[in-house]
Amino acid sequence: MKGGAGTALGLVLAALLLYSPWIVSWYGRADGFQGQGTASGAIFDADGLTCACYYAIPFGTTMTVCNPENGACVQVQCTDRGPFHWTEEGWSFISPYRLDLSEAAFRQIADPGQGVIFGAEVWIGDPDEESAESEDEGDLS
Repeated sequence: MKGGAGTALGLVLAALLLYSPWIVSWYGRADGFQGQGTASGAIFDADGLTCACYYAIPFGTTMTVCNPENGACVQVQCTDRGPFHWTEEGWSFISPYRLDLSEAAFRQIADPGQGVIFGAEVWIGDPDEESAESEDEGDLS
């Protein structure tokens, strides 16, 4: 996990993840984002496993997103910022508990026609990998 629990970043990420539920949407070709630059400088690829996330989550952070309706999960990398909405003051983050997945990532856990997943479970990193690390730490043999 980027930013262990004892770091300021770790505390921010832990605080973000304590809030539930997450709302997950998607963006891709139909929105005109294919081939455009992202906030990290990477070129957006609707077929990649990426996401736009809150500014407190560093670019390159791996996140695991699970759909509670079917149990499907996908690992994505934060390469962009968002999601945003337009206000009278300009563009603004919708919420720190929202993620915009790439089209391909969303397709792995839900039908894009659904548009939004309510109550998604989100982890920083790979929860299976972290459980294995915890089990190893407890092994005193």
